[in-house]
Amino acid sequence: MSLIESSLRLGDLPLARGGVLRDAQITYRVHGTIENGEAIMLPHMYSGSMDSMEGFLAPAGPIDATQCAVITPAMLGAGASTSPTNAHAEQQGANFPVLSTADDVAAQKALLDHLGVTKLRLLLGFSMGGQQALRFAVTYPDMVERLVLIAATARNTAYGRIVAQSLAEAITGEPGWRVADDALEGRHRHARLMSLLGATHEAFLPHGIAQAGVEDHEAFIREIFEADYGSQDANNLLCQIERWHGADVSDGGDLAAALARVTCPAAVIALAGDRLFPPEEVSEQARLLPNANVHVVGSTWGHYAMGGFDSADIAAVYAIVAAAQI
Repeated sequence: MSLIESSLRLGDLPLARGGVLRDAQITYRVHGTIENGEAIMLPHMYSGSMDSMEGFLAPAGPIDATQCAVITPAMLGAGASTSPTNAHAEQQGANFPVLSTADDVAAQKALLDHLGVTKLRLLLGFSMGGQQALRFAVTYPDMVERLVLIAATARNTAYGRIVAQSLAEAITGEPGWRVADDALEGRHRHARLMSLLGATHEAFLPHGIAQAGVEDHEAFIREIFEADYGSQDANNLLCQIERWHGADVSDGGDLAAALARVTCPAAVIALAGDRLFPPEEVSEQARLLPNANVHVVGSTWGHYAMGGFDSADIAAVYAIVAAAQI
């Protein structure tokens, strides 16, 4: 099976919230060969990368790229595509412009046009990747045949905005979205907060610690969460949090009308115990989709059910994804 990794130059990308992203580019991978203008697209989550979505691919995962090519685009602001760390000199670091999920969708649509893709057999996203996938489906409903959303909302709720604001303030130490230094201490504060919000309290009990394969709860935080978030650029994280904070597929308008545009079959997976995207909020908004089936899966790991700590969580999600492709 062929694998292509490349970047598409987008020029100066007009932004939904005003201004432009100078000399923008979107980095991507294509697994398999695009035929008849059809593909599958897997946008990734907050703090993730193109690598993050490869677990969905066969042989371990339920998506077979030999049957239909799979495109994994890198989210703007996450480090590979244009981000605070690699932007035009005038927009690097704290000077990076404000992005919207609509900007990710604009970049993804330009990429699909470049690759000759006119139909997405499946569009799947987890967390912020799910927000991108849903935004894409609302914007280009005729392109999407099947949709799978995992732990994602169409409009960030009041609770969700507080979560995002708190994560940002953990990094910066005060209200605001950008920092002038590497904010290492702030990134570690952010990591500890994510350990509390991303998993349930049971993850800190002996059986959770054993599943995580670490010595104790401090090692759990240090080796899993701090090792991840502490290694990432602060402004890249803040850029993504800002988009999460303001996510709304209707841009402040009629949410039901926006979601009514998505008529394709949609499988919506809420994760039990998730305190980043609570299952109650995910399920409530999913009911506005005309052709959606809602599933609640997961156990100890909440949002981090997708982290692979409990194989039963992953198996349950993969079974739903497999069924959604039939």
